[in-house]
Amino acid sequence: MNKTRENGDTTHFGYQTVGAGEKAGLVRDVFDSVATRYDLMNDLMSGGMHRLWKRFTVDQAAVRPGQAVLDLAGGTGDLALKFARQVGEKGLVVSPISTQRCCGRDAGGSSTRARPAMSPSRR
Repeated sequence: MNKTRENGDTTHFGYQTVGAGEKAGLVRDVFDSVATRYDLMNDLMSGGMHRLWKRFTVDQAAVRPGQAVLDLAGGTGDLALKFARQVGEKGLVVSPISTQRCCGRDAGGSSTRARPAMSPSRR
């Protein structure tokens, strides 16, 4: 990090230098601005390959009913939902709060008891 003339910490955000305390909000604003179009953007940029990679990821994980899954990079929450279907009622899927903001899923906590076709967040 750098120091500003006012002796405050600064960091980089794109091509700008911003206050360290501002960066998280700026990142959130960018994420919120693209959230509802995230999957479409991935489709266009990857030619649909991201969907194959997601399917591959779920298949390779070989999650079984009753197991727990930690999704650290929740994105749109689609992987968390697929895992929730696999772990069933007795399983657990934990996913970051950003997942809820991304696609209008449940806004509550950051983890849930998994239920088929349910959001990855607990109220």
